[in-house]
Amino acid sequence: MDKKDLIGQVLASKTLFELSDNLEKIYNGPLKLTTNKLYKDLYLQLKQVLFPLGGYQNSSYIIESGTVPVLYYLHSYWGFENTVRKNDIEMKLLVNSIRKEFSEVYNVTVPDSTIESLMIRINEEFPCFFPAMNGLPIKFLKLDNMNKEFAGQYTTSINTINGAIRDAIFVLPVKSAQDSIEFAILHEIGHLIHTRLTKEYHKLPESFEIILNECIPLSERSPSKNIEVFADFFAAAVMHDSEYEQPSKIKKIHDSYKSYFKEYFNLLFRHSYQQN
Repeated sequence: MDKKDLIGQVLASKTLFELSDNLEKIYNGPLKLTTNKLYKDLYLQLKQVLFPLGGYQNSSYIIESGTVPVLYYLHSYWGFENTVRKNDIEMKLLVNSIRKEFSEVYNVTVPDSTIESLMIRINEEFPCFFPAMNGLPIKFLKLDNMNKEFAGQYTTSINTINGAIRDAIFVLPVKSAQDSIEFAILHEIGHLIHTRLTKEYHKLPESFEIILNECIPLSERSPSKNIEVFADFFAAAVMHDSEYEQPSKIKKIHDSYKSYFKEYFNLLFRHSYQQN
């Protein structure tokens, strides 16, 4: 097997476990094949495949399945380095994390219609939502492997010079019928919102301090907890008085708060849109 074959196998990976097996062939392969030019060629071809994304899309969002989400996962979590040794280490860490965090059960992919219905719901409840998202469509990347802890994952990279954001939401199968995939997707959209509006992942809109002061005791706050609260509250606002509300964990949030959250997010999106 030559270098072209190795790269071709990686780029044809349809599941994360298949990806991990193909990556292992690179760093465990013959020394004469594993050069930094191989890693560089793989990285360049990876970017050519991924950007720009196609898939099912309208002006507001994109849904991808098959090889593209798997390769986007590789691109998001592989930090390309300038030496073979460093790239080998990066690949080993990525392969180990995939095998530790994911299951090989991959026959229950989330249907496109689930995502489409949520996008319709958001557009109906928050007319300024999509205009406030800086004109960037939301990328939903459906993975077939099941994560052992969660059903959604937001990934982002932010250009420190011009603030440009490249982000996506990985959508994974839920672990059981009791889990709410809708809540998981909306929660990750919540992370996308605060990141796009502030251009920092761990930063929230200043106005959200009002919500925190009214709903969350000071002893239960921290930067990492607060962004999770923001994402949960957005999910609660969208799901309130909808078909999605009953099976989700937002039952624990009082109805008066859910209405309050909806009003807050409508004002936030309207203000952000007017500022763009």
